[in-house]
Amino acid sequence: MDLYEDEVALWSDFVAKTLTKTFTLTMPPEMLKIIADLADKFILERRKREVVSEDK
Repeated sequence: MDLYEDEVALWSDFVAKTLTKTFTLTMPPEMLKIIADLADKFILERRKREVVSEDK
């Protein structure tokens, strides 16, 4: 499956914002994997939606 530039930006933005809001020194290490998995699910759900162009 190809990743498109906007998907990489969405994934990175989500992970960065979530980590910024939730990161603490006592956060369990598996929390990063959980956040990354959520971002992956967002990308997959986004692909299921119809793309609407602005010229319609």
